[in-house]
Amino acid sequence: MENEHSTNTAGSATNGSSRWSRRQPVSSSADDILRATYCGTFEWVDPPMCRWSKEFIPRLLNRLNQFELALKRAKERVEEERARGRRYIRIIFVLVLCWAFSFIMNIQYYRKT
Repeated sequence: MENEHSTNTAGSATNGSSRWSRRQPVSSSADDILRATYCGTFEWVDPPMCRWSKEFIPRLLNRLNQFELALKRAKERVEEERARGRRYIRIIFVLVLCWAFSFIMNIQYYRKT
């Protein structure tokens, strides 16, 4: 929104600017929920928030961000464990092949002698 003064549907002047801060959403024209603009469309204007919601919502958002970060780290750990498991399976497969090859070679060697 731009910083311009307009008239709401009741005829009183309103300031058409609003902003979001990290601590709380702030609306400079909280008199109306909806106000008509020059082209006949409606624009949403937030009413003032109570003190409790101004304190609670940022804490809730911080907690949500912490949970999302923990989930991301857990997914990365799971993927690392899967990669490590695949690596162990490959090593075991190669060892079994080596053992089988040496076993077959020993059988053939002792048959010849």
